[in-house]
Formats: sequence, C-alpha cells, structure tokens
Amino acid sequence: MRAVAIAPVFSLGLLFVAPGRPSSAVRSVPATAAVPETLSVTDRLRVVEQIVEHTRAHFAHWAALGPPAVAARTFDSLATAFRAAARDAADRRAFDHAALAFTAGLRNSHTQFDDRWLREQDGQTLWLTLRPTTDGWVVATSEIEGLRAGDLVTAIDGEPFERFYESRRHLIAASSETTRRLALSLSDHLFPRRFVLTTADGRSHVIVRGEPADSVVRARRRGPPLVSHRWLVADSVAYLRVRRFAPRAYEDSAVATMRRALMQAPAVIVDVRGNSGGSTPRRLLHTLRGDSATPRLPIERSTIGSDRLAVLARLRPIRGPRYRGVLIILIDRGCASACEDFVAPLAASRRALVVGDTTWGSTGQPQSIDLGDGMSFRVSARRYTQVDGSPFEGVGVAPHIAVAVPAASLQSGADPVLERAMREARRALDRRAGG
Repeated sequence: MRAVAIAPVFSLGLLFVAPGRPSSAVRSVPATAAVPETLSVTDRLRVVEQIVEHTRAHFAHWAALGPPAVAARTFDSLATAFRAAARDAADRRAFDHAALAFTAGLRNSHTQFDDRWLREQDGQTLWLTLRPTTDGWVVATSEIEGLRAGDLVTAIDGEPFERFYESRRHLIAASSETTRRLALSLSDHLFPRRFVLTTADGRSHVIVRGEPADSVVRARRRGPPLVSHRWLVADSVAYLRVRRFAPRAYEDSAVATMRRALMQAPAVIVDVRGNSGGSTPRRLLHTLRGDSATPRLPIERSTIGSDRLAVLARLRPIRGPRYRGVLIILIDRGCASACEDFVAPLAASRRALVVGDTTWGSTGQPQSIDLGDGMSFRVSARRYTQVDGSPFEGVGVAPHIAVAVPAASLQSGADPVLERAMREARRALDRRAGG
C-alpha cells in the first residue's frame, strides 16, 4: 500500500456573518437599490423597536442571559441602552454600532444585525484570519506578503493586540468567549482601513483592507474545490473533504462522491474543518451512518415567561446505500451550525471516531426581518442541547480524540489532526482484520 503526502487544513469558518461580510442569510434590500447616508431619529427608533420586538417574540436563548428573572432584566437593560444610543447616535455608523452592541449582548452567534451601508463603507477584506491561543494571537491564514501562518501577532498600530480586541469585543455576537475571539478577524469592519501589524519577531506589516498594495497579494489564489476526495493509502484509507453544506449542491456532490468512488473503501476520513454550515446534510448522514441509529440534537424553543418545548427528532428514513466501513470525522472550531448537526449524531452514536478540536457551538434556525433602508436582523429561534440533554450552545461538539494544532505546525505545513486520524484508521483496520 502506498501512502500519499498529507496537506495541512485549518480554517476558522464563516458562520459569524459580520456587517463587513455579505451573506445570503442576512440581507434586506437588493444590492442595486440605494441606501441613505443618514437615518432620522424617528427612523432609528423605529428600527430599534422592530429589533427589540422581533427578539422578544422569537429569541430562544434567554438562558444565556441568566435565570428567567435575571434574563428579563438584562434584556430590558439592553433595550434601554439601545434606545438611548440610537437616539444620540451622531451618524449611521454610530447607530450601527449601537445595534451591534445590542446584538452582541444577547450572547448568540446566530443572532445578527446587518446593514448594507456599513458593509459598503467598512467591509473591505482583511486578507487574513487570526486564532487566539495560550501564547497570544496567531495568524491562521494570510494573503499578506511576508505575514505567515503561525506568526504571533503582538500589536496593531502600536497598541497591544489583546487591548485592541477588548475595545471591540462588545460589538461581536457570539455564544461563548472562545467564539467571540475567533470571530474578531471575521469582522473586517472592526479593523482600521489601513493599519500596521507587529509580530513577535519584531517585523511590521502594513495592511490596507480591500485595496491593492505592495504588502497585499493582489491576485487571490483560486481556492480548492468545496468537495474533493483522494486516497491517502491506496485502496485502503480514503479522504473526503467537505468545506460547506450550502448550497445543497455541495452535499449532493459529497453523497455522489461516496456512492461513486468510496463505498468500498475500508476506511474513510471525512474532513469538515472550517465547514461553516448551510442546510443539515441528511442524505450524507444517512449514507455514512452505517447500521447505527443517529438521533439529532434535541430542540428547545423558549421565550421569556413561556414553558419550554423539548423535541427529540430523528432522521426521516432516506433510501439509498449506506457506508459501513471505518469512519473518522475531522473537526475544528470552524465547524459550525449545519456542520455540527452533521457531526453530533455520528459522534454521539459512536458510528464515527471524531478527531480534532471542539466545534463552534451554535445552531438554531434564525428568523429574519427586513428593517428597510438596507438593514436586516435575525434571531436564533431554536435552542439545541446535546443528545444527552447537556448544553450545546456556546459549548459545541467535543472530539473523541483532541489534537492541538500548534503555531509550529501552521508554520511548517504539518497537519497533526490528519496524521492522528491516519494512525487511528490503520489501528481500526488492523482490529477488523484480526477479527
């Protein structure tokens, strides 16, 4: 059997849709329609009340704010502060920041405010992603010439980078502090248009968001296909990479790849690191689940002052062949939303061995409202728990085998997660061969 080279994979994903990033899930007016530069006090307060009432009617994550009485008081305080900030906002950007602060106060990644005006004004591409570690802020991916994956960032425009984060964290919607930190570099609008990053080795990097410059790689490299496969060990261990579950054509491609090329593979490693979700991939789950039953995450829908309804849903029967070989799933913090819907049942049923890092920890059927003037708002209307009833939101799905990816691996191009999965696949095949 011939082994092939292992390429590194790391991604933060894009579940968090900041105003600086366009999204088909959060949008209001068509891109061709003009949006006003300013909003009257009357219009600002109208939008505030729409957001507050939409949240009150549909939000399912009050527990994140505390026990019911505490949550009610906290929500009222958030709404009061939002009204005051909206009334006193000096311009549209200040109003948008007030809306972002209210949204972030709800402590939920799937609850988001979007303004096309802010995207157009402040949404220029950052060209890099950052990952918080115990050593500090590390570059995860970069298209900045001279700024490499694994570099430790110490300052931005001379300010300690941790202080920069602390000054902006109140504008980032997230279900946990971990995901709030991960979402910082996905929030392009929170960074200056032009700034200097300093790394631990003393080098400085001038970055101009969204504009060609000497320090920026102008021609963005064409990325790899969203669904791909290859043999890691010929006729023994196959690798299936699924980068997204939206639109549904990507799930269709993954299912077709399994059925066409991989159903007879003794072992398959499915890599969903950085998969930010889409629609729950029921057909792929059916294809991979073998003979195991795969319960979905239990659902809780709740509002302030109401009884909570818990429903344990199961996958509807789907026709088609099932893969019964050794199955290993690779995950990381970038696996979010529908990606977690995919991983959770396979992990809970032990159908798959899950390797990597804990997932993002957020899902929940957002309910959207068009606010007019280019703005929209959505709230997460469902709260899921783990299959055993323990919290899921802000926690995520933990791997069976945790594998860290140190900065040195990012710098060298090594992929310790895939390397560990390869070892586990060989062990599982040896056990099967031995009866």
